[in-house]
Amino acid sequence: MENTSSIKHELKYTYYLSKVLCLAPYSFFSDPIACGKCINTNLWSNVTGLIWTLFMSVVMVMGLIGGIFRYQNTGHDNVGITVNTIFCFPMNFINALLSFVVLFLKRYKFADLIEKLSEIDDGVCQIKLCKSAKCQNYFLHFTLIVCLMLAAFMCFDVVEAENRKYFIYCSLYRVAYFISIVLIIQFCHIVMCTQQRLFILRKQISSVSENKIPVAVSSTPKPILIEEISKSELPSVMSVFSETVYLSYDSRMKCQSASNNLLLPTKLPDPHKIISYRQIYSNIYDAVQLINSIYGFLLLLLFTRAAAGLVTNIYHLASITLGGEIVDQFENWGAPAHIFSLACWISIFLSTVIAMTVTCQVVILESKKIGDIIQKLLLQQHVRCEAVEQLKLFSEQVTKNKIEFSALCLFKVDMSLLCTILASVTSYIIVLVQFK
Repeated sequence: MENTSSIKHELKYTYYLSKVLCLAPYSFFSDPIACGKCINTNLWSNVTGLIWTLFMSVVMVMGLIGGIFRYQNTGHDNVGITVNTIFCFPMNFINALLSFVVLFLKRYKFADLIEKLSEIDDGVCQIKLCKSAKCQNYFLHFTLIVCLMLAAFMCFDVVEAENRKYFIYCSLYRVAYFISIVLIIQFCHIVMCTQQRLFILRKQISSVSENKIPVAVSSTPKPILIEEISKSELPSVMSVFSETVYLSYDSRMKCQSASNNLLLPTKLPDPHKIISYRQIYSNIYDAVQLINSIYGFLLLLLFTRAAAGLVTNIYHLASITLGGEIVDQFENWGAPAHIFSLACWISIFLSTVIAMTVTCQVVILESKKIGDIIQKLLLQQHVRCEAVEQLKLFSEQVTKNKIEFSALCLFKVDMSLLCTILASVTSYIIVLVQFK
């Protein structure tokens, strides 16, 4: 657990932000025995966080009930508005409530995830790269900027683009969606932590095949020019010629031997080192399985909400700008502020889908690169029998224990999911246009 403090340092910005929004039902404490920071999931040690979570849950329930009373007698000919009022707006509160419940119930698995990441660091602590830490800092700074921009936009959206009569309700469902955005940031950050550890492991494995021997090529002896030689000098000249030919042949053999060794690394793969690499990969695979267990159901809700938001907001924007439709019940419908708000919401929904799929795809590609490097090492004929056996087992391990992310085992989260969502959104928009 001595590296848990480094894990806490990597997660501290998202941890504090998640703690404020009830998405971190655990705490870190100093343990003098473990010489570092440990994670505490005890209920009585997090009473303040539990009370705050209960308060936020009551607020989300009140927002959900308020939305039901607001829209129960409201009917619209616009299909997009109907989908928004019946499904999208309540989905914000439901996502927030289920995020509180799921993360609270999965807090023990989150503790196991932190311990697993610290165990991985114990294996790669000697080969950590400064570049990894810089990437983490860039992501954290980018995250804070994004959160500030989203908070400013939501304040503007409530004041300028919404009906003033329902100010409290409009503020509450934006707070609920902001909780979902922070949950997405938390997920992406943890996935990036696994990606950085895979990157370090890949660098260490690839260094075995990249360490080459410089070849020192010896000079070829100059040929001897034989001119007119007397018969008395012929035996001595023949002896000199034979020695020269032998030296030339010997030098060519040495040069050929050196050229054959050009592709050999300075150090042959150590079987014990390969076993340690396999253990690190196994820990990373276990960490990914814990991530799927914690966030699988929540990912399903987040992708559903993002897809529905894309469909309704694109349809709204098209009906205003292209169709010229105006709805009398909404005082700001068709105003420039409302059009700007719709465009921003489309960008937010699309960005969340891209962020989740791209970060998962990067981790998947990193694991595939490790498999490619192992196959290249197996093609080298100089590898010892013990190392070959361990490399074969490592290759089989990477093939069977594929690093993948899924939403409740219903679909995989990668770039193909992004294409599927965009195609589905396009299809549903066409269906809504036909219903008009």
